[in-house]
Amino acid sequence: NDVNLPLNLVLDDREHHNPDERNTAAKEAYELHKEIKRVIRKVRENSELDFRYAQKHHDRNLHGPYFKQGDYCFVLVQCPKHKFAPRFRGPFEVKKVVNDHLYVV
Repeated sequence: NDVNLPLNLVLDDREHHNPDERNTAAKEAYELHKEIKRVIRKVRENSELDFRYAQKHHDRNLHGPYFKQGDYCFVLVQCPKHKFAPRFRGPFEVKKVVNDHLYVV
């Protein structure tokens, strides 16, 4: 159960022939190795660019309801009594702003 890499496939075919061809096969294998490394590097660069693009668009669309002290808000009920119970309670006044996502009501 050996894994056949491109280097092995190129060298195995030529080993049984003329010794001069083996040197040529080694050169071809080295060129193939360089080309594979170049392709892998290009794939990594492209995937990094794609990730940055997706992150930029995700962050651009990411915003929330930011409240100030004195605003009114509703509070989400985590475990309602039954499935038709109201999901939100309120309105409550915001007493203190701890950070952008944490408020004292």
